[in-house]
Amino acid sequence: MKIKTIKNLEYFMEHELLHKISGAFMLLYSIIIGLKTLDNIMQQYGTIICLLEKVICAMFVVEIVLRLFGSGLKFFRNGWNVFDALVIGASIIAESSGIAVVRVLRLLRVSEVLAMSKYFRLIADSILHALPGILHVGALMLFMFYLSSIAAYDLFAKTNPDLFGSFSKSIYTLFLMMIGEGVGDVLTKVMTYHPYSYIFFVIFLAVMTFTVLNLFFGLIVDAIQSVTADQANSDDRFAPIEDRLRKIEDILRKTTKNSSK
Repeated sequence: MKIKTIKNLEYFMEHELLHKISGAFMLLYSIIIGLKTLDNIMQQYGTIICLLEKVICAMFVVEIVLRLFGSGLKFFRNGWNVFDALVIGASIIAESSGIAVVRVLRLLRVSEVLAMSKYFRLIADSILHALPGILHVGALMLFMFYLSSIAAYDLFAKTNPDLFGSFSKSIYTLFLMMIGEGVGDVLTKVMTYHPYSYIFFVIFLAVMTFTVLNLFFGLIVDAIQSVTADQANSDDRFAPIEDRLRKIEDILRKTTKNSSK
């Protein structure tokens, strides 16, 4: 009887309707977080808003406890469940401690509104799938950025100390150029003393912007295609089983109707 109750609880907690209700409360929670940044609103309705926030947080805690009790150790096999539990724990700590960094973590709870979409989950799974490659490309990018900053410091520090007078200034200037901020102004100032300095900057921007950054996009696109193909293969693998289950269900339904007659 106890095992049957636990299975029913697991089925109930994983029901699609309950997920939709939970998503609605997540959306309400995100609105409440936004309202708490408005001083005029908080002066008039601050007590009600804070009370609603605590009630919703308590509901989230109850939800996690019931899902954990119903699923058992299977709860931790799902990465989204672990993420959910960690974010809720951060929210509780934020309310009790008042630590600013921890309070920021509660905003991750809002991201679960997007997590209810299967397309968002596909993108998130794809990014996780591409994470090893992204880390390698990121390491390459940092290494190239480090070398370029030292080279720019050695070449232009004396003539343009405001832009490249120190290693930190060199990094900052090259970073702004990489994202397309003030490229023309930097080139104009540097080329006043170094007419051929544009060669260095063209090579830098070509390598960092058009090559390394495009590797990130390529890895993510490839990961999305790979994850999509894996999901399609998984669906095809279980398709015969689903067909058999439907046939068994039809037979049982017909048998039940005949017996009732």
